[in-house]
Amino acid sequence: MMNIRVVTDFILVFSLVFLPYSNVTGTTFVDNTNANIGSADAPRVLKTMEEINRCLLLNNIKPGAPLDTFASKDPLEAFNRLMFQANQTILIAMVRKVGTAYEMVVPDFWRERISDIATNISMPARFINNMLQGKFMNAFKEVGRFLINVSLGIGGLFDSSTFFGVEAPPREDFGQTLGHWGVGPGIYIVLPFLGNTNTRDLVGYLAEIAMDPLYHLQSVVPGLRIFATYNELMTNDKGRRYLRISEIVPDPYYEQKTIHDILRVALSCQ
Repeated sequence: MMNIRVVTDFILVFSLVFLPYSNVTGTTFVDNTNANIGSADAPRVLKTMEEINRCLLLNNIKPGAPLDTFASKDPLEAFNRLMFQANQTILIAMVRKVGTAYEMVVPDFWRERISDIATNISMPARFINNMLQGKFMNAFKEVGRFLINVSLGIGGLFDSSTFFGVEAPPREDFGQTLGHWGVGPGIYIVLPFLGNTNTRDLVGYLAEIAMDPLYHLQSVVPGLRIFATYNELMTNDKGRRYLRISEIVPDPYYEQKTIHDILRVALSCQ
């Protein structure tokens, strides 16, 4: 049984490192009978709960289910654990050795600017996935943020939209879109360099390649997507924070898998 403090810490750091634009804390799985009907927000809350519960049922999960219910199948555990250890070794080298040099060459201010530019460029993929999930307000918010950042943020160099109060909606990808419409996660798999995923999200990842301009720009700037991902890892100490947590938990593979499974269902149903 996972310690609840470890679960909380690992969710926070895992989401910051691997899901940096996701509003994970805004998602809850609750029984709608617990809503305060007398409150002014009750209709909105109940609607949200009904949507979440319906999404959970599409994923074969009953509202209020224990954590183990969210676990995806892991028939390749021996292979996955081997790949997890290999990826951890690579990550340690990239964060603690190469990362030290990278931080000296590229100060935190410029790492944040690169992160903002990459986020802005990837807007079309998030817009399409919001539309496919019927989240039209979030889709239009993505477009609005893009226009503000391009016009007032010096071509997306700065996140001006947040400064003006237009907060980023939860980041959507095609794996979440498939989950939103009831496609199950399939089996859990850890891939070299790409890290942990499942068969549904792997299909989603291939679709993301078609949607995300960062991938297409690699014909002009080779390795651009890899560089953007690495820069995100090195922004705001995300990589080191993840490694510190993964080194103190009893079984980092199991706990990362558990948190990954929970978060992917959470993000599909938010």
